[in-house]
Amino acid sequence: MMLRLLGVLAAFALWAAPVQAADPIKIGAVVSVTGPASFLGEPEKNTLEMVRDELNAKGGLLGRPVELVLYDDESDVNKAVLATEKLLKKDGVCAVIGATTSGSTLAIMNKFPASQVPLVSMSAAEKIVNPVNPWVYKVAPSDRHAAGRILRDAKARGYKSLAVLSVSDGFGQAGREVL
Repeated sequence: MMLRLLGVLAAFALWAAPVQAADPIKIGAVVSVTGPASFLGEPEKNTLEMVRDELNAKGGLLGRPVELVLYDDESDVNKAVLATEKLLKKDGVCAVIGATTSGSTLAIMNKFPASQVPLVSMSAAEKIVNPVNPWVYKVAPSDRHAAGRILRDAKARGYKSLAVLSVSDGFGQAGREVL
């Protein structure tokens, strides 16, 4: 999945402002390396760094080295917004991967149309891509798929009613709406 994601980002790199061949392709990332979502964010960080290293060992993307500019949002929506603004306004990235959680992704996704920098989300909330935003993509299955699987399983087990408990973040709210 991550290799496909970086392949998509390579295509976006073609749209980047003209640069010299040796200039790195700067890809931003906002992940929850610490905090409650670190069980997701730490492996995401490790995977992004591993793929960056593998790509650079093979000559980079489009003959240019890949530079990963990664910020830990500490599983905090407000810190995700600040990190995103820094990536877009200061760091000059050509694409952003993130955020770890649906709540953070929903909070940052409105920043991308104006900047014309693509966001590739790792989060599941269907609201990330519905309605369509031409600058926002996601690679995770939607919460609608997860909810459908839960309902099919409950029906197969003969359950007549369900109680729904969910987290109060963007993913939990979106999942409740789908159910």
